[in-house]
Amino acid sequence: MKDLSEIISEYNNTVYPSFTYQGIILNGSFDTFPVPYSPMEFRNGKYYLYILRNNRFYIASSTNGLNGWTFSESHFNYGNVFKDVTNYKNAYHKWIGGKAYYYFAVSNDGNIFSDISTIRNPHGEDITIVKLSNGKYRAYARMNIPADGIRTIGVMESANFLSWSSLTEILNPADMNDYGKEYYSMSVIETSNGFYGFLNVFDPIKQTVHVQLIFSQDGINDWIKLHYGKSIIGIMKDRKQLYAAASLINNEVYLVTISAKFKHDETDRNGRYYYSELWKIPINELYKFPKIL
Repeated sequence: MKDLSEIISEYNNTVYPSFTYQGIILNGSFDTFPVPYSPMEFRNGKYYLYILRNNRFYIASSTNGLNGWTFSESHFNYGNVFKDVTNYKNAYHKWIGGKAYYYFAVSNDGNIFSDISTIRNPHGEDITIVKLSNGKYRAYARMNIPADGIRTIGVMESANFLSWSSLTEILNPADMNDYGKEYYSMSVIETSNGFYGFLNVFDPIKQTVHVQLIFSQDGINDWIKLHYGKSIIGIMKDRKQLYAAASLINNEVYLVTISAKFKHDETDRNGRYYYSELWKIPINELYKFPKIL
């Protein structure tokens, strides 16, 4: 049997998989970033992002997903946007009477969006939609913040993007041994190996945000941490917040991050802006991240 020193030594000398930094893809003299939390898409030889740029919304396209972006103004709402088979879909929230309600909209041309459904009981703000391999839509969304102020993640499903099941909590920081933390949002990809969640974790004491990688076989139950619960993207020394949205493109995971050099509660930003960067990892390497059982 190995003693503790041997186990620690092996851990310290183990080379774990890592995301490869591709570079800054969106920045400027104003906030420029994908609307939360819309991942990068690839179709017909081009990469696409749905972005906020100088307080206006655009569908951005590029031949390499890094630079040379062209911008087509659109009228989606600030929330998750994606291209479905025959149209564009948009999930977002509205504040009414001090409470947030989820809305769902569609567009045939990617420009004009029309609401088709809403959920009449209040929930939280951030929502991410995953189109499942079985054709259903699954939403990972922030629960309505309870009296203790701890943000958690819930899930609901729809067969038609119109009628949704009740939002049910599936991730609570206390259940994941993240005491003192809060879960802001989560981007999820479905793979042949199961579901991988990119969890945006908020530290209310430090007022920072980082990204954890978690795994569930069915994307709902029995989530476990990967990479020993450490941030999968090392926040650079000048970064205070880092959010992520993931997509699977040609057997690679594309991770678009929104980062900032100011803390979450800073109101005087002194000309500092959000901007976006791209990270990638082959799907087979993603499968190698160690698990906490």
